[in-house]
Amino acid sequence: AEGLVGYITEISLNSAMVTTIVDVNINIGAANNATRDIGIVTGTVDLAQDAMCIMEYLPRDSEIKVGDVIITSGSSIFPKELVIGTVTNVATSSLGNSLEATIRPAADVRTVKDVFVITDFEGQGVE
Repeated sequence: AEGLVGYITEISLNSAMVTTIVDVNINIGAANNATRDIGIVTGTVDLAQDAMCIMEYLPRDSEIKVGDVIITSGSSIFPKELVIGTVTNVATSSLGNSLEATIRPAADVRTVKDVFVITDFEGQGVE
């Protein structure tokens, strides 16, 4: 209910394994709910230790700021407008050609026990 946790990567008879949004192997099409700037949310080794992730490839002229809410854009395997988290920091990327925003996930991926699984949604599979 708080926000996006990740996606199921393994299923057994009584449980499922979830790759969370702080994992380095995940790429989520995302948008700033306030400015509608788009980017990619992914995990990094450093941020994963603190259960955080990063939004990359934001335009240099983006007006993103601390406190903005980041949502799914609908351009990946996730439905549009699921809450991902909140911006805690904004910086210029290491190459200097875009901005990056550190994201605190809305759902605490370290302690979550139960999740709602979405199996079908409008726009699924549309690129």
